[in-house]
Amino acid sequence: MKWAVEQKSVKMSTSNFCSLPWTQIEIQTDGTYRACCRQVGKQYHNDGEDVLKFPEAGFKEAWNSDSLQELRRKFLNNERPSECANCWKEEAAGIESLRLNMSKKLSDIMFVDPTPELLDLKLGSHCNIKCRICNPFVSSQWTTEAHKETSKQWSYFDKSFVKHKRNDSVITANKEILDHWLPNIKQICVYGGETFMIPPFFELLDMCVDSGHAEHIELIFNTNGTYYKPEVAEKLNKFKMVLFHWSIDDIDERFNYQRHPAKFDKVIENVKLWNNTIDRGIIKNKIWCTVSLLNIAYMPELSEYWDRNLRQYIELLDFGYCHDPLYYNMKILPNHTKEWISEKLTNATSIDIGDWKYATDKSCRTNLDHFEKMTAFMNSEDLNEKHWEDFLEECGRADKYRKEDFASTFPELNRSING
Repeated sequence: MKWAVEQKSVKMSTSNFCSLPWTQIEIQTDGTYRACCRQVGKQYHNDGEDVLKFPEAGFKEAWNSDSLQELRRKFLNNERPSECANCWKEEAAGIESLRLNMSKKLSDIMFVDPTPELLDLKLGSHCNIKCRICNPFVSSQWTTEAHKETSKQWSYFDKSFVKHKRNDSVITANKEILDHWLPNIKQICVYGGETFMIPPFFELLDMCVDSGHAEHIELIFNTNGTYYKPEVAEKLNKFKMVLFHWSIDDIDERFNYQRHPAKFDKVIENVKLWNNTIDRGIIKNKIWCTVSLLNIAYMPELSEYWDRNLRQYIELLDFGYCHDPLYYNMKILPNHTKEWISEKLTNATSIDIGDWKYATDKSCRTNLDHFEKMTAFMNSEDLNEKHWEDFLEECGRADKYRKEDFASTFPELNRSING
């Protein structure tokens, strides 16, 4: 892969190529398949047919699908597939996208009869919290509220999903192909839902450990921090490396508002409990903060809290972006609020973000590096007119249903918006 050092110190590619269609497969919580978590549009399918979906179609059928072959063809022709719009948008804002972060050199890719090196497994949507920016597609707790309240979240996923059972048998049903793939697997990512609530996650641990392949596999998974399961630590310690993604988007009452009904103090307690149980030589930790219009103004406070209170337990502070739903995307904020946020983040105290080799964007070394890219992303489009009323409607609906209040939880942000 050809590289050129370009905007904002990010290693930007002179090619549109992405290696993930040759190296990774993802299964989503509804049983459909795609190349990665950033891909949009129709999921893997064969020509003239509906999307492939588990349990009717397994990993092998998805890996050989017509649409995956077509996606590979586009990249070999140096095209910019529309399915990859999220990466193109991030790169336009100077962000090291997943494509750039994960892509391999052409010389390192197996183009003939490729087998995956990376598995991205959304093993189920079962979850015990319902984050504001989330939806029923990845949180079962959202289903009742979205349906009962006719929430706008319904428009962001296929409503037939509620009829889809969790992927409880996905590991056992795909055992034959997984046994064939595991010797070549270097990394497995598991997301939910809440990972510690999903039965196939524990079947996957057993399969990797019992087969002896765990020792060459890096295991990455997210947790909302509400579970402490010390009995799992022994199995985790068998892997080459394990990376906990702690989903922490803010602190104190702002955290509680955004990640209802989780409690910030309980999550921090569990962080410390896990720290006393795991082998820190094998198991690493990072905060994975999803930045939306709700929390971007408070990123300096989160950074300072992590630096003062959590650095000894969590090695890295890392950030991602809320693209959808658009009514929580930071790009819809009023321009005068964007200006206030940009100034606040520019003048924040610089903090070393920790062990950056586990970061998604490895060009960032401090929170200010991230803040520069956040503000660039926020200011890259003006979506206020199209989506602001949707935010007011959905935020107000959720406040009423959950007995919460945006204005009192985010007073500074609220004043700026109404200023």
